[in-house]
Formats: sequence, C-alpha cells, structure tokens
Amino acid sequence: SSEQQALQWEGGLGTALLMGLLQMLVDAWLGTTAYALARRAGIFAQPRLEKVSGETLRDVLSRYFQLGETSVDRIEAARQAVVKATSRLPLSGLAGRPGRPSPEALVRARAEADRLFRQTSKSVDDVFRQVRSRMGRR
Repeated sequence: SSEQQALQWEGGLGTALLMGLLQMLVDAWLGTTAYALARRAGIFAQPRLEKVSGETLRDVLSRYFQLGETSVDRIEAARQAVVKATSRLPLSGLAGRPGRPSPEALVRARAEADRLFRQTSKSVDDVFRQVRSRMGRR
C-alpha cells in the first residue's frame, strides 16, 4: 500500500541521513587530525581563533582543533608502543625473512592500536555530543 511505501521511504531516508551524518563526523575528525599533522610538520600555522567573532563559535573551533591534536598524540603514542614492543623482541624469521616482528608482536600491536582507536573515537563522540548540546541551547 502507499502507507507502507511511505514508511519504507522515510526509513530509507532516515538511514541515509544517519549515514551521511556519520560520514560527516568521520570526515571532520580526519580533517582536524590531518590539519594537526600538517601543522606539526610546519605546513600550516597555528589557527588564529582570536579573529573569530562569537565566543561560542570560537570555543567550538578550539575544541575541534584540540580534538585533532589529541588524535595525533594518541596515534603517535600507538606508533611508539608498536616500535617499543617490536624492538624488545628477538628478531625471528617469519616465512624465511629475518628481521620481521613475530606474529605475537603484531597481535599485541594491533590490540593496542585498536584500544587507542576506540579511546579516540569515544573522545570524538564526547566532543560532538557537547557541541550538539550547546547548539541546542541557543
């Protein structure tokens, strides 16, 4: 019936909107992380938020840029953990190639990277929840 078709269309639209919002959040997170990496590499300067009018917008942008900095810090910590974990292991041959990390080291490194990714994702969710709540108070 036309009622069922309308409900299916609305459900599909809701899913599409949700997926679009999720994609936007991931893109925003990757964007701020890439900006932080580029800033640390000297490609970009520190953002000049004092030029932004409006305290709320300035605060949101400050938190957005801080999210990227925090993400880069955690990515770097995960990278260092992998390097440290693999450097303590004896260089065992893997498939006849000496000098490669053992499968156990790779499993531990993957687990640490997954843990840091989940922790960073939670931080992203927290920031966006705060932004949404602030935007709703206007």
